[in-house]
Amino acid sequence: MKHLVYLLGNAILNLPDDQEQMCWLIDFTDWTLSTSVPIKSAREAINILQNHYPERLAVAFLYNPPRLFEAFWKIVKYFVDAKTFS
Repeated sequence: MKHLVYLLGNAILNLPDDQEQMCWLIDFTDWTLSTSVPIKSAREAINILQNHYPERLAVAFLYNPPRLFEAFWKIVKYFVDAKTFS
């Protein structure tokens, strides 16, 4: 989680002055269940993002997501704040 906060801080510092939001490209190439993060860690990351970096994410593009991700997203989206989700 410390690495996530560090990367977000750097990304925000490097945004143009007139830009507050960012786009993410998340590459799932070579992703497997054995290399995935635990649900507890995913929930913690979502909590950090929505409580400390509200509305910073404009859009996220998922590249090559596994089919399992659809089921995972159906669970995770309930933990995301409605304002963040929209």
